[in-house]
Amino acid sequence: MMKILIIGAGAGGVTAAADLLSQGFDVSVYELPEFQQNLFTMIKAGKIKVIGERNFISPIPDIKNTIEDAMEEADSVLVMTHASSHIQIASLIAPHIKDGQSVVLVPGYTGGALVFEKVFKQQGVRASYILAETNTLPYACRKIAGESAVLMKLYVEKFLVSAFPASKNEEFYSAFKQIYPNAVLTEDVLATGFNNGNPVLNVAPVVFNAGRIEHAHGEYYHFQEGVTPSVARVLEQIDEERMKVGRHYGIDVIPYLERVIETGYVKTNDTWYDMISTSPHLSAKGPNDLDHRYLTEDVPFGLVPWIALARKANIKVDLMESLVHLSSALKQENYLVAGRKLEEMGIENLSREEIKHYLQTGRME
Repeated sequence: MMKILIIGAGAGGVTAAADLLSQGFDVSVYELPEFQQNLFTMIKAGKIKVIGERNFISPIPDIKNTIEDAMEEADSVLVMTHASSHIQIASLIAPHIKDGQSVVLVPGYTGGALVFEKVFKQQGVRASYILAETNTLPYACRKIAGESAVLMKLYVEKFLVSAFPASKNEEFYSAFKQIYPNAVLTEDVLATGFNNGNPVLNVAPVVFNAGRIEHAHGEYYHFQEGVTPSVARVLEQIDEERMKVGRHYGIDVIPYLERVIETGYVKTNDTWYDMISTSPHLSAKGPNDLDHRYLTEDVPFGLVPWIALARKANIKVDLMESLVHLSSALKQENYLVAGRKLEEMGIENLSREEIKHYLQTGRME
């Protein structure tokens, strides 16, 4: 039986734990000390209730108190945390990586697996491991406040995954598809990052509706209220900037309207506005305030690395840059400075061709 360690006990981690336990996997969970309150309700209840597209009650996973214990027997490690924790987690697990383990960032945002690889090299990891990342969570899910329960609004019908280096794709995928048969291989770990739709879909509506969000105190619906036909036109243009940059680097970037219909999130993709306004799954209430991953994750770990790669290639991405500047002003934090850098991925000095070679082989020569 495959032993799976989930790092992170937010909505994604808890939903994954319940789902994989229900399928018979041996599942354990480790949470960073500063977020261990995420575990308390689950431990007290002794079970996880899942409602929505699937309805069942799961036992709780094996809760690991130390990273040493957590990593000891894991075959596959699923990192399901906010992207701001990636460097911390990579540093934490590096001394405990064992031969044959896979470490999968779910999702990696842009360059997450490359960040892990650089940390592992810096810490002198010698074990034979596989790094990989997805382009999104396998679920549309939310925790239910005050309960050991999650709302699984959608089990994503199709999502993308790749290993680093991509030369290990087939080896990795043969094991990963046992966990998630709805995962589909893509070319490399920049393709997963550039096919993450969150930075395109989430940031602009929050920026344009910041006053409404703060005034509403929770009575706000991001997609129903925040995305009008005019805002939808902006999202379309951001997607065009994303594709322009990705294609420069030889990535098979999929138009968002084309990709999202395959996930099951939407029922029509005739136009951006129709796609969002008719979706049964893009209907969650919130954000309650601006301290939300739509800004704190999608900007520094989505838009910012896209901009860095655009600047490296002298490609103009005016809308992305404007959104980052406005998000920085709203949050009083310079996301261009604080966000994910090419240096953290280890590719700042590589040409386009050298980046592609590195993604495929793991070698820079």
